[in-house]
Amino acid sequence: QFGVEPTLVSTGKTSVDLLDQLKDQIHDGEELNILLSLGTLARSVLEDGLQSVAKVSRMNVYKTIPSQNIDKSIIQRIKDDQYDLIILTSPSAFYNLKACMAPFSVKELRFACIGPTTESALHDDGIEPMVVAEKSTANGLFKSVKNYFELTPN
Repeated sequence: QFGVEPTLVSTGKTSVDLLDQLKDQIHDGEELNILLSLGTLARSVLEDGLQSVAKVSRMNVYKTIPSQNIDKSIIQRIKDDQYDLIILTSPSAFYNLKACMAPFSVKELRFACIGPTTESALHDDGIEPMVVAEKSTANGLFKSVKNYFELTPN
């Protein structure tokens, strides 16, 4: 969008996939300085994994803060089972929704996840999402949700 071409675009879905691709690009003996520009909730997978091949600095450039203005009527619609699917684009979206729903259990809710990291957050709570995007992008999530509804009987 700003006329800058990325050097590498991960073909994977997770930070582990990106880490593997980055390590493949690093040649023995190179002295690299890598700046990781992340959010405060980002796991340390890249930072930890690159420490052995480069000097790594982490800069947290944003902080995820739960909304203070939750529409209670939407929460009630979820509790009343008046929805088809709840789409989650990050683990923090799940954690914050769960906090909004308390003490109501989220275990029986129908979720779609943008990728395996978000899916893992649900699994940690014993929840199996209805949909996990095949490609961890907005378009990948859209296609996976669309396929789900096309294949699911009413």
